[in-house]
Amino acid sequence: QCAPMPTLRQRKLMLAALVLSFPLYLWLIIPLYRPHVKSVTSESKANSSRLVVSVSTLSGRMDFLRRSLPSIAKQALRPDRIIVNLPLYTRFGNITAADIETLAIALGSTTGPLKKVKGKPHDYANELFYLHFLERDFGPATKLLGALQVEKDPETIVITLDDDCEYSQEVVGALRYHMPAEGCLSGLCQELPPLMPIHGMVTLGFPHGILAKAGWYVKDRIIPCYGWLMGYTGIAYRVRYFGEDIFEYLRQLPSGCFFHDDVWLSGYLYKKGVARYYYPFVPDPMHFMKHPNMSINSISDTQSRHQLPCVEYFDRFGWN
Repeated sequence: QCAPMPTLRQRKLMLAALVLSFPLYLWLIIPLYRPHVKSVTSESKANSSRLVVSVSTLSGRMDFLRRSLPSIAKQALRPDRIIVNLPLYTRFGNITAADIETLAIALGSTTGPLKKVKGKPHDYANELFYLHFLERDFGPATKLLGALQVEKDPETIVITLDDDCEYSQEVVGALRYHMPAEGCLSGLCQELPPLMPIHGMVTLGFPHGILAKAGWYVKDRIIPCYGWLMGYTGIAYRVRYFGEDIFEYLRQLPSGCFFHDDVWLSGYLYKKGVARYYYPFVPDPMHFMKHPNMSINSISDTQSRHQLPCVEYFDRFGWN
């Protein structure tokens, strides 16, 4: 004999119980109060390490880049170098030798005149900007891997930013002055705890969130991230956290990781035992209109098709 179907009232009560218990579930597995680590670097100490800002772009996105670079160059904490990375061979087409010279001249109106770098077949530079061409397209991770090809001092700090944003003058300083002695830092962290579907990813650290406004976060503290750092507000790394294996690492991952550098780069760090932190007061960027076919937003169902398999590859960063 079949059990009787629950009544409408019973179904409503069950749904209400589920809704009411869900915050408790989140509280148990994602403690909103985490061990805040005090991390404020003095100006003199911050200036002792080489500081590089790195972005990547494609030839079809140069208009975005020209709008973004001035906001990076005008940071209150001036970087020692700003690297612009372009892959020579991409899924959108290849860049020829003639194209390289044209791009260097065109970009010069924003960066100032660029000259060829001795010993480098394609690269151009001036006192602040370095235009670097890569033989391989690493997708969105090109902005970090390109910098790792150029910067060899293990203590150099590389802050990756996007080419389609204007940034507050305080972004680089917020990341550098709160950079931990060991570990990487962003303004946002994303996690996928057990039982959570892909759309249940929890984003921690929005600087204008209710908890930040309520004073939950202390402004001289950074907070552990038990997932992946999000590039939305920029991410600060040290060169020494990456070995030569980083350039081949993507080949062993699910194909969708190519589009989600936030996940696989943090996954690499997670496997290496490098801590990740977020500082919820990094200023939000102002995003431009998304490119219709040269952005992650142009890929349909990318979360479920690409991001989730990448997160699962790294065992949900220890949440499983």
